Amino acid sequence: MAEEEVRNKKPRLRSPTRRSREKAIEVCRVKETGKNPGRPWTVTGVYLDGKRVRRFFATRDEAEAFARLQKLAASRLGHYAERISPALAEEALRCQEALQPYGKSLIEAVREYVATLEARRRSVSVEELFSEVIRVKRQDGRSRRYVHELGLYLRRFARDFGQRPVASLESREIDDWLRALPGSPIHRNNFRRNLSVAFSHAVDRGYLEANPMVKTSVARVVDRPPEIFSPEEAARFLEACRTLCPEIVPMHAIGLFAGLRAAEIERLDWKEIKLARGHIEVTAEKSKTARRRLVPIEPNLGTWLKPFERGAGPVVPPNAVDKRLAAMKAAGLPKWPRNGERHSYASYHLAHFQDAAKTALNMGHTSTALLFNTYRELVTPEEAAEYWALEAPKGGQS
Repeated sequence: MAEEEVRNKKPRLRSPTRRSREKAIEVCRVKETGKNPGRPWTVTGVYLDGKRVRRFFATRDEAEAFARLQKLAASRLGHYAERISPALAEEALRCQEALQPYGKSLIEAVREYVATLEARRRSVSVEELFSEVIRVKRQDGRSRRYVHELGLYLRRFARDFGQRPVASLESREIDDWLRALPGSPIHRNNFRRNLSVAFSHAVDRGYLEANPMVKTSVARVVDRPPEIFSPEEAARFLEACRTLCPEIVPMHAIGLFAGLRAAEIERLDWKEIKLARGHIEVTAEKSKTARRRLVPIEPNLGTWLKPFERGAGPVVPPNAVDKRLAAMKAAGLPKWPRNGERHSYASYHLAHFQDAAKTALNMGHTSTALLFNTYRELVTPEEAAEYWALEAPKGGQS
């Protein structure tokens, strides 16, 4: 064989022989030295990983016990070595080298990868998960509106990832997908929140080890004061409603002077408006928070509702949005503030009555934190007094 061929030829990896294993068993030697008065007994040797070790002990028994443990470990390793082929040994060394920059051992890497494979084996597709989530939310008694909105967000995500196993999704690619969405930061955060609901369910069912949404970024939302109606704008709008389409007066008067959510007003029935008792009942089935509450009918609200009072029937009439647009145009309102009626109620109620707990209770909040962070000092007491003095003209419907 040529000299160059000998030089380039890889050495063969051989399984340990019995003699080499016996030599490995005798790696530790115990002897007494005078170098360390407190620990005169020492155990020295070269371990199977090639590291030379020296340990000191106070007594001979301690030193011999340590040596026996090391020899037993070497004996066991020699037993396993009989089952390691040269190819497997070479593969293990390569894996160890690849893991070294990350400070991980081969067994740690294998355990983590096996856990991933096991999760994928138990996993379902994104479409299957989302269908299950919608079904479970219906069974849990969540409102029709909530389930509908959740489905809208999940279906949009499923258009791009529907056939993927949920266990194969990574936080990085979901984060990139969220960042590429058109629309406002609030829109992006709404997607993130609804997707997190679905993936939390996947974790509970064992389809995922962890919720990937936890490592996605929350879009920064600029803190702006809520848009509200001025007393003069509210008066103009209600007068336009009374003149052009009086059937929408009750729903908008309730929004402005009782602060119900738009979805709660849409579900409201006249049998739940108790003018004689002075309150509006928001039932648990129709409340966003699934909690029943009674909202007081303030004196000015009563004047707007009284001419339209009836025993039962929906408060919101057909084609209410088109009629609202016509009234807005007649009142000279260029746009409709998002949640403007509810925000107006909160701002003027807090400024006029100076009772945060009462305002929060009427609005269905569980604490006063949102009120103080959002609505405090948004309007003056003088503006609030003007707002709560807005009453319907004498004579009822036009």
